[in-house]
Amino acid sequence: MTIYIILIVVVIILIPLIIPTIYAGLIGAPLVFTPKNAIREALEKTKAKKGEKLYDLGCGTGRILLIAEKEFGMETIGFELSPFIYWFAKLNLYLNSAKNSKAHRLNAYKQNLRDADIVFCFLQIGPMEELKDKFVKELKSGARIISYSFRIHGWEADETISGYPGNVYVYKMDNVRR
Repeated sequence: MTIYIILIVVVIILIPLIIPTIYAGLIGAPLVFTPKNAIREALEKTKAKKGEKLYDLGCGTGRILLIAEKEFGMETIGFELSPFIYWFAKLNLYLNSAKNSKAHRLNAYKQNLRDADIVFCFLQIGPMEELKDKFVKELKSGARIISYSFRIHGWEADETISGYPGNVYVYKMDNVRR
């Protein structure tokens, strides 16, 4: 009988942690890693500069935040829905002494992107389509979007980087039809 009570308590504790993780996967943002060299090359192609702000929509473990801060001097903000993955990102930023990087357990679709100089996405086709209007409305002139593996339907990428398991698409907001 005691084992059943313990099992019920464990399930009750885990459900609030598991549901957001499943939800993230269902809305097109499962945890899949972007190769580090693809991140570096994309940031080089966008001419990322020290002091610029990078927003990572679905920051996972925070690896993009760390590369952008440590190697390019950027201020970075990541959004992650899954509590498990969010806490891993927070720990990763802490262990790597990230001073200008923050991870938030928030829905990226509901965040204002107006301060972003670069937005990084590794989201599936549906979410990328949903974000198009948000990008047009909120991103400033000069902002760039990096999308790993999935194009933004109807937009022509300014750069396409191949040689990775997925292509990297770079979009400059100044060249996007508004």
